[in-house]
Amino acid sequence: MTVTQQQAMELFSYLETGQGDRFFDAVADDVDWLVMPTHPTAGHYTSKEEFLNHTIRRVSKLVHGSLQLKTTNILISGDWAVVELKSTAVANNNVPFTNCYCWLVRWKDGKIVQVRAYQDSFIATQLIENNE
Repeated sequence: MTVTQQQAMELFSYLETGQGDRFFDAVADDVDWLVMPTHPTAGHYTSKEEFLNHTIRRVSKLVHGSLQLKTTNILISGDWAVVELKSTAVANNNVPFTNCYCWLVRWKDGKIVQVRAYQDSFIATQLIENNE
Protein backbone atom coordinates (compact mmCIF):
# COMPACT_ATOMS: atom_id res chain seq x y z
CA MET A 1 0.00 0.00 0.00
CA THR A 2 1.30 3.42 -0.89
CA VAL A 3 0.84 5.93 1.91
CA THR A 4 0.31 9.58 1.04
CA GLN A 5 1.94 12.58 2.63
CA GLN A 6 -1.48 13.74 3.82
CA GLN A 7 -2.32 10.38 5.43
CA ALA A 8 1.01 10.29 7.28
CA MET A 9 0.72 13.92 8.42
CA GLU A 10 -2.81 13.37 9.70
CA LEU A 11 -1.86 10.24 11.61
CA PHE A 12 1.24 11.76 13.22
CA SER A 13 -0.72 14.89 14.16
CA TYR A 14 -2.46 12.76 16.79
CA LEU A 15 0.85 12.48 18.66
CA GLU A 16 1.10 16.27 18.70
CA THR A 17 -2.38 16.81 20.09
CA GLY A 18 -2.35 14.28 22.91
CA GLN A 19 -4.41 11.73 20.97
CA GLY A 20 -1.89 8.90 21.15
CA ASP A 21 -4.70 6.34 21.29
CA ARG A 22 -5.89 7.44 17.85
CA PHE A 23 -2.34 7.11 16.51
CA PHE A 24 -1.92 3.64 17.97
CA ASP A 25 -5.28 2.54 16.55
CA ALA A 26 -3.44 2.65 13.19
CA VAL A 27 -0.62 0.41 14.45
CA ALA A 28 -0.99 -3.32 13.84
CA ASP A 29 -1.29 -5.44 16.99
CA ASP A 30 1.61 -7.57 15.73
CA VAL A 31 3.79 -4.63 14.70
CA ASP A 32 7.52 -5.27 14.36
CA TRP A 33 9.02 -2.31 16.25
CA LEU A 34 12.79 -2.01 16.66
CA VAL A 35 13.98 0.75 19.01
CA MET A 36 17.66 1.59 18.63
CA PRO A 37 20.48 2.14 19.37
CA THR A 38 21.38 1.37 23.03
CA HIS A 39 19.44 2.77 25.99
CA PRO A 40 17.04 1.34 28.59
CA THR A 41 13.99 1.33 26.26
CA ALA A 42 15.86 -0.05 23.24
CA GLY A 43 14.78 -3.44 22.04
CA HIS A 44 12.94 -5.46 19.46
CA TYR A 45 9.20 -5.50 20.17
CA THR A 46 6.89 -7.82 18.25
CA SER A 47 3.55 -6.44 19.39
CA LYS A 48 1.98 -3.06 19.96
CA GLU A 49 1.27 -3.91 23.60
CA GLU A 50 4.88 -4.95 24.24
CA PHE A 51 6.17 -1.74 22.64
CA LEU A 52 3.79 0.46 24.61
CA ASN A 53 4.58 -1.22 27.94
CA HIS A 54 8.36 -1.03 27.56
CA THR A 55 8.61 2.45 26.03
CA ILE A 56 5.70 4.92 25.95
CA ARG A 57 4.07 3.87 29.23
CA ARG A 58 7.44 3.61 30.99
CA VAL A 59 8.59 7.05 29.86
CA SER A 60 5.19 8.65 30.52
CA LYS A 61 5.57 7.86 34.22
CA LEU A 62 8.83 9.84 34.30
CA VAL A 63 7.51 13.20 33.09
CA HIS A 64 4.98 15.76 34.31
CA GLY A 65 1.84 15.66 32.21
CA SER A 66 2.30 13.97 28.88
CA LEU A 67 5.18 13.57 26.49
CA GLN A 68 4.53 15.84 23.52
CA LEU A 69 5.81 14.65 20.14
CA LYS A 70 6.01 17.14 17.30
CA THR A 71 6.53 15.98 13.74
CA THR A 72 9.25 18.02 12.06
CA ASN A 73 9.54 16.21 8.72
CA ILE A 74 7.92 13.38 6.77
CA LEU A 75 9.37 11.83 3.62
CA ILE A 76 7.30 9.24 1.74
CA SER A 77 8.44 6.47 -0.60
CA GLY A 78 5.81 3.88 -1.49
CA ASP A 79 4.64 2.11 1.66
CA TRP A 80 7.47 3.63 3.73
CA ALA A 81 7.74 6.96 5.52
CA VAL A 82 10.70 8.53 7.25
CA VAL A 83 9.38 10.62 10.11
CA GLU A 84 11.43 13.02 12.22
CA LEU A 85 9.97 13.91 15.60
CA LYS A 86 10.95 15.99 18.59
CA SER A 87 9.71 15.45 22.13
CA THR A 88 9.31 18.04 24.82
CA ALA A 89 8.42 17.46 28.44
CA VAL A 90 9.58 18.20 31.94
CA ALA A 91 10.96 15.22 33.83
CA ASN A 92 9.80 14.38 37.33
CA ASN A 93 13.07 15.84 38.63
CA ASN A 94 12.03 19.15 36.94
CA VAL A 95 14.73 18.92 34.25
CA PRO A 96 13.54 19.63 30.69
CA PHE A 97 13.40 16.49 28.56
CA THR A 98 13.87 17.17 24.86
CA ASN A 99 14.78 14.40 22.47
CA CYS A 100 14.92 13.92 18.70
CA TYR A 101 13.70 10.81 16.91
CA CYS A 102 13.73 9.31 13.46
CA TRP A 103 11.20 6.60 12.71
CA LEU A 104 11.21 4.51 9.53
CA VAL A 105 7.61 3.40 9.23
CA ARG A 106 6.09 0.82 6.85
CA TRP A 107 2.36 0.53 6.13
CA LYS A 108 0.34 -2.44 4.91
CA ASP A 109 -3.42 -2.51 4.43
CA GLY A 110 -3.82 0.84 6.20
CA LYS A 111 -1.88 -0.15 9.34
CA ILE A 112 1.66 0.51 10.50
CA VAL A 113 3.31 -2.93 10.48
CA GLN A 114 6.99 -2.11 10.93
CA VAL A 115 8.97 0.65 12.64
CA ARG A 116 12.68 1.21 13.12
CA ALA A 117 13.06 4.01 15.65
CA TYR A 118 16.21 5.94 16.51
CA GLN A 119 16.73 8.54 19.24
CA ASP A 120 19.41 10.22 21.30
CA SER A 121 20.44 7.40 23.63
CA PHE A 122 22.22 9.61 26.13
CA ILE A 123 19.16 11.80 26.73
CA ALA A 124 16.85 8.77 27.01
CA THR A 125 19.21 7.07 29.47
CA GLN A 126 19.50 10.20 31.61
CA LEU A 127 15.72 10.52 31.85
CA ILE A 128 15.35 6.96 33.08
CA GLU A 129 18.36 6.88 35.38
CA ASN A 130 17.43 10.16 37.06
CA ASN A 131 13.68 9.58 37.38
CA GLU A 132 12.95 5.88 37.95
